[in-house]
Amino acid sequence: MAASDDGAGYLRYEDHDILPGQRCGYRLLIVDDDRTVTLAETWVDVPGFELAFASIRPNPSTGGPVRLAFTQAPGASVRVEVVDIAGRIVARHTVDAGASGRGELALETGSWPAGVYLARLSQAGRTSTRRFVVTR
Repeated sequence: MAASDDGAGYLRYEDHDILPGQRCGYRLLIVDDDRTVTLAETWVDVPGFELAFASIRPNPSTGGPVRLAFTQAPGASVRVEVVDIAGRIVARHTVDAGASGRGELALETGSWPAGVYLARLSQAGRTSTRRFVVTR
């Protein structure tokens, strides 16, 4: 993690290690040219989990493995289904959630025909759907 200048005079800091539902505190120590010290503190409440795809890669796929990365409620399993454009289920998996709230699944698409597919996540009555393409 590193802070950076956003070019508009603001400091930008992205923390990729926080989890949904956490409260995080940050302190910033600034020392000016004349050695004046300023200390600033802020607290951020991270919203609760959202069942959602982080990425599907590669998209389009040329028939190799496709990695589905997603966020989920920690501690509960997620059902992943992939359907073709005609609505037929071509893959179905259950992914156990770890404490991080992040999940990933690799799908081997080598035997699938070229086409458009929908990946659907389901957990605790929530769903998220994302489209991806397999080419040859």
